[in-house]
This record gives sequence, C-alpha cells and structure tokens, in this order.
Amino acid sequence: MPHWNGSFRSGGTTFPFTVIGSNPASGTTTVIPVVIIPYRLVFADGVVLDATTDVVDGVTPLQGVINSPIFQKAQWNVGSSSLGTTQWGDAALRANFWSSIPGDRSGYHVLLAPPVVLPVQVINVPADLGVTGLDANGTLIGVVDEAWLEETTFNLNVSLGIPLQSLGIHLMSAIVGVDLNNDGSLGYHWEVEGPASNPFIQPFIQTGYFGLTSAEASFFPAVAGTGVLGHEIAEWLNDPAGDNLVPPWQDPTTPHLCDNSSLEVADPLEQVSPGFDVSLNGREYKLPDVAFLSWFDHERSASVNGWYSFRDTFKGPSAACPVYTNFALAALDITGATTTNLTGVSNLGTTNAGQAVGYFTLGTGQLESFVMNFSITSTGLNIAGLQQVNFPGSEYTVAVKINDRGQIVGLYVDSNGAEHGFLLSNGQYSSIDVPGAVATEALAVNNWGSPGIAGNYVDTNGTVHGFVFAGGAFIPVNANFATNLSVNGLNDAGQITGTYDLGGPLGVAQTFGFTGFFDWLTPLNYPGTSYPTSTLANSLNNRGEVAGQILSQHPNYLQVEAFLEGGGNFQPLASNAPDSSFTAGAMGNNDQGVLVGSFQDLAGTHGAFAIPVQLFTGATAEFSNVQVSAPF
Repeated sequence: MPHWNGSFRSGGTTFPFTVIGSNPASGTTTVIPVVIIPYRLVFADGVVLDATTDVVDGVTPLQGVINSPIFQKAQWNVGSSSLGTTQWGDAALRANFWSSIPGDRSGYHVLLAPPVVLPVQVINVPADLGVTGLDANGTLIGVVDEAWLEETTFNLNVSLGIPLQSLGIHLMSAIVGVDLNNDGSLGYHWEVEGPASNPFIQPFIQTGYFGLTSAEASFFPAVAGTGVLGHEIAEWLNDPAGDNLVPPWQDPTTPHLCDNSSLEVADPLEQVSPGFDVSLNGREYKLPDVAFLSWFDHERSASVNGWYSFRDTFKGPSAACPVYTNFALAALDITGATTTNLTGVSNLGTTNAGQAVGYFTLGTGQLESFVMNFSITSTGLNIAGLQQVNFPGSEYTVAVKINDRGQIVGLYVDSNGAEHGFLLSNGQYSSIDVPGAVATEALAVNNWGSPGIAGNYVDTNGTVHGFVFAGGAFIPVNANFATNLSVNGLNDAGQITGTYDLGGPLGVAQTFGFTGFFDWLTPLNYPGTSYPTSTLANSLNNRGEVAGQILSQHPNYLQVEAFLEGGGNFQPLASNAPDSSFTAGAMGNNDQGVLVGSFQDLAGTHGAFAIPVQLFTGATAEFSNVQVSAPF
C-alpha cells in the first residue's frame, strides 16, 4: 500500500512515523483501492443486524457510507483557509501537513477509489459470544465478544483474498464489541501481517453504524452514521500499521491519566469535540475532529492556520505523561494449577536477576505459595528455582512481598482459623501478631536491617488499622478520613501506600487508595471514571511509584484494571495485555519498573510480569508465556 516515512524529535528522542499516500512535499496524488465487506450478523435469539438492509436515519449503513464524504467530495473550509473540494480523509491529511504541500497545494491528495462492494457476509453469532438488546436510548444493538469479532474480520480479510494494496472496510450495522470488562469498541483499524518469507502489512478497518438517537451517539458526539468509520479512516491514514509511537499523552477528558503513546489522532477528541456536520446532496453526515501531528510532537504547529486540531479545539500541544512506560508482558502459569498469581518482586541484580513471590490454586481448592528466581535477557523471561513457602502447621499460607535480601512476608491461617502475619528470613519463619489484635496481615517489607514490615490488623470491634513494624515496635497507622485502613506498600524512605474505606469490612465498601508517611497521608484515587470506583494501592517502590488496580462498579459488571502511578499521574496497564478479553491487577513493583500481578482472560487466571522494554537489551520484546512445574 503506498506510504511514506518521516520522523520528528521531541524531548531529545526521535520518533519515526509512516503515513498512507505520497509525501506531501512531492505534491502528487495517490488513490487507494477500497473493498467494502458488508455483514449480516444472525444472533441466537433470531435477531438479524444487516449492513445492507437495516435502515438507520433513512438509509442503510452501506448506502450511508458510499454516499458520504468518505468517498464523495465536499467543500472543506476551516477558519480562513480552504482545503478544497475533496474527500474527508484527504481533507484531514491536507490540513495536517498544510505547510509541507508545495505551490498552490492543488497537487497533493490521498483519495479513496470508488469501492468494490462484496456480497454480504452472513455470520452466525454463537449464543455465548453475542446478544442483542436495547441501549440506554432504546435503540436495538448487537453486543458481541470483541476478541471473537476481531478474529472473524481478520480471517475474512484473508480468506476473501482482499488485494494487498486495497483497504478492506468490514461494515456492520449497530454492533458493539466488548471484552470481559465490558469495555466497548465501536470500530477499529488493524492489519494482516505476512510471514518472514513474504513480508507485508495489509491494514483493514471494522466499523459499526449507529443512529443519531442511539446511546452511542449521545456519549460520543461524532459517532452517528459515518462517524465511526471516519474516526478509523483518519487513524489508518496517519498510522496504517498501528505502530507510530509518539510522546505519551493525557486524554483531555481525564487529566493525570497517561493512557497512550500511539498516534491515535481521533481518540483525544472523541468526547470533547462535536466533530463536523457536513452537508452533501441534501443529507447531513457526521465526521470526527482529529488532532494534528503538532499536538503529539509538542512543536509549533505547521498545520493549517497554525492549529493543533481540525476544528481548532486544542489551542496547544498535549499534556506530558512523565509516568508512562512501554511494557512487554510475560504470563506465568504453574503446570496443573487452576489460577496463578504473582504478588511481589525484588530488585534486579547486576545480571538482571531477581526474585518474585506468589501463589497458585488447584482444582481441589488447595492454595500453595512459592518464591522463585527470574532473569531478564535479550530473549525474554527465564524462571528457575521455584520453592514452596508454607508456614509450619498452617492451613494455608499466602506469600505477599519480598525484599532484596530474599526476606518474605505474608499471612497464614492456623488450624483454629485465626489469621496471622509472618516473616520468612534465612529459612526461618516468625509469626507477626499485633498485640491485642483479632487478626494480623503482613503485606509489605522493605530493606531496613530489621527489616521494616507493614500491613493491617483487626481490633476486637472489627475495625481494620494499618501498622508499620520497625525497631521492634508496632506503629499504628490511621487517618482521620478513614474508618478501615491497610498498609500495602513500604519503601526504604519510610513512605507507605495502601487502601482505606469509610465503613464496613475492608473490601466490601468502596475502597480508596492513599500514599504518604506515617503521620501524613494523602488520598490517591484513580481519575476519570463515571461509576463508583475502588482504587487499590498494592505496592510502592523506592521511586515513589505505586502499583495497584481499580474496581469499577458498572451497573451490570465489575471492571478490573491495573495501573501504575507516579507524581500524581496514572498509567492504566490494560492496553498492554496480550488479549483484549481480560481483567488485570498489579500487586508488586520494583525500582527498575518491573511489575507483577495477574490477569484473567477466557482461558483462566495467569501470573503476569510487566517488564519495561529497555530491560530487554538488544531485542524487541513481544508477549511470551512461561510455564513451570512446582516441585512440591
């Protein structure tokens, strides 16, 4: 597919990028062939949603797309400048690279050819992978498993033999893809990659089509009709393979949430801009606002009118995200286990080796804890030396954290059902019990000589208090804003982090996070959620970064998502998962930025390492699976 390569520098780093068409400086025109693949989805309840026969706002989705400014030419005037009479995607590219187009700017265009429309593809949706119903505004929609939808469109793009230089548009009616968190996707751009013996990248787009009165159009102002497809067209043109990296940016609707380092030109504006209402042949068409390259690269805008976005919504570049890290993920599964969970990780030594602790469960309900050695090399993650952690005589033991001297803390339950904390040091187990407490949990350990230990205890009234054990004494940790409080992280500077709530047993009521010192605690709460959200701060490293997870109480499901926080900025870690259908939690983090925790996909619950890519010296790290056997 015709494309050109460029780059920019920001913050001392060079960011290369690939864009569809010819270089604007050449002043030439490119025409991209297009194949539209319409879909008829047949659901188990008998409902059929068909892009060729459903009528949405007076037209079928297929008619609406073909007759829209995506393929037909319209006049585009922005501010004092005229972009000419052209298609939507071409207008967006011309506006973006306006200063680079030579002469009178009439020569440079990237156009979509009149589309070839294939016969409708009839897809039977399995009962366990899709349902139909009315959205919040009473509009009939289909809701399908996102991973299944992606696999379906991917396979059809291959089996239908879409020519390599053509853009395949997989057009559906009112279809929403969802993952296990019920996070939704109305459309996406993806690609087919060829084998090493015949390398190629063939982008394609999947898109739904929603009415003006739908709930989807109410939530995203520029979604109705061709809005979703316009969103994906703009992002495909600017990032055809989905690998154009830019400095990490904050979504304007969620300040302090650092959730992207990709050139997603439509995402930053989808909730803050109404987009464009374009009149063409007596009809109104919705198309999205898009951010220009200058918004991402933090340079003075060279786009049309010196703007940073198509509608001049952004008056300057994106806000920086100092906490953001690009991670490679590795999953860990204990052979024969039902679930595997990692809970703590030590710092890496000079050989990029460290230790991690966790636990696994068997089908019988038996729980076993372990400590293991791991190393990070150019080839990936290596696991060795798995050993059991089991407090003598306990019903079960949960290993929670480990420090750089291999000292482990956690909790165990005795034969009477009472809960205690423990320390494992140099092969010796010691019980940890706060005097007068009904139950004690040891949940954090640092590198102080004793060492320093933190956790929580329950008093005789059932109230939960935090504690730090240092110098042979228990120091209570409470806050005037909390009823129940637990210390889950303790670093070498004496900073702590953890969770609290405002009443009821810990973990039952809505939970909040905190960070600070023993006598000065600050609430730490995940930004930008529309539903009651619990913020669980689970670990703290010596750089002051907090690892944790959120539990968001949507009406019909519980969203679980891992995060990394530093300096008041949050980075969600969900997008780093190998499969879009998952939930995740971060339980431990070390000073090199390695995170451990667990994630759940359709196959079960797995332990997870999130490893900064710079630790994979000399290699591009991809997701990997590691399976080990427990010798106990």
